[in-house]
Amino acid sequence: MSAQDLTFAEIITATTMMAGDGPPGRWWRESEVGRIFDPDFRVARDLIARAPSESSEAGRLLLNFAEADADHDEDVRFGHGVLDLTAQYHWDPAMRNEAAELKALFYPDGLLLIGKSYAEEAGRGVSRAAVLTPGNRARLARITIPQGLAPTGPTGPANLADWMDAEQQRSSARLAELVAARSRLGEGVVSPTELLDTKRRFLALMKQIFSTFRILDARLTESDRVKLNALKDIWNDSVRGATERAKRRREARPGTPAPTPST
Repeated sequence: MSAQDLTFAEIITATTMMAGDGPPGRWWRESEVGRIFDPDFRVARDLIARAPSESSEAGRLLLNFAEADADHDEDVRFGHGVLDLTAQYHWDPAMRNEAAELKALFYPDGLLLIGKSYAEEAGRGVSRAAVLTPGNRARLARITIPQGLAPTGPTGPANLADWMDAEQQRSSARLAELVAARSRLGEGVVSPTELLDTKRRFLALMKQIFSTFRILDARLTESDRVKLNALKDIWNDSVRGATERAKRRREARPGTPAPTPST
């Protein structure tokens, strides 16, 4: 299951009891864990509640941003990872040096790129295109991708040059299209970057909350556990449902495999 698949509306629904005035919500706020995390929980949840409706143009753009960013980030992790592993472990010293040079050219930010703004992430596609010279393309082509290893599956590109064209540059171009569409909506539209960053923080916070409760389990009473389980069950059921729906959406997209889940 991946909580990343939850929509903004699903996050609000999944935490309604936790934020409410009923016994579970009151118990949560008065608990040791709640006294630590509830202020951040409320701030992030209030911002998520301001997300535009999925049926609006801004809402559809936001969903497209989330999917495109996940695809792009997976491509960055894969491409950088292949070059990094080759640079460290290939049996041929010349190939190790070549992979290190290519990694510096095509991923100068390393994995820090996935934490940058959408405009910066998309802009790296232009930078990569500038260094995709015939010579560098030939060097990338010498780095093979074992069958079935690439996110594209067993029928995907067999070398890193073909993969760069088919996957990494394609996902960067898709982000660039969405950045342009975002600018056309105007400044009054809620920022996708702010909302999606808040979503990431909120999901990490929920994971930390439940993890802290597990550590403090011996201090909980049976009544505490009943209320905690009620909050956890709603959250987990929502995550499970969102994951299944997201999987069906991805499978329906022609030629696009489901990305590796992250929790």
